[in-house]
Amino acid sequence: MFASREIKMTTTGMTFMDLDWLNRSAEGVICVRCGFVHTFMGQAHQWVDPAAVKPGDLPDDPLAP
Repeated sequence: MFASREIKMTTTGMTFMDLDWLNRSAEGVICVRCGFVHTFMGQAHQWVDPAAVKPGDLPDDPLAP
């Protein structure tokens, strides 16, 4: 399961000129279990309703007890 939020892709030059708001944005996809953040630019991913995923199609959970 993942949560998402907008992430600004900061650059040194824009930060130096105090223009961070002009930088492009990406979508940050955060694992709700471990907090790992994946960053996607453009349409590189798609959201799938968890109810539509068959448990047998998922890999084993390495953090499962």
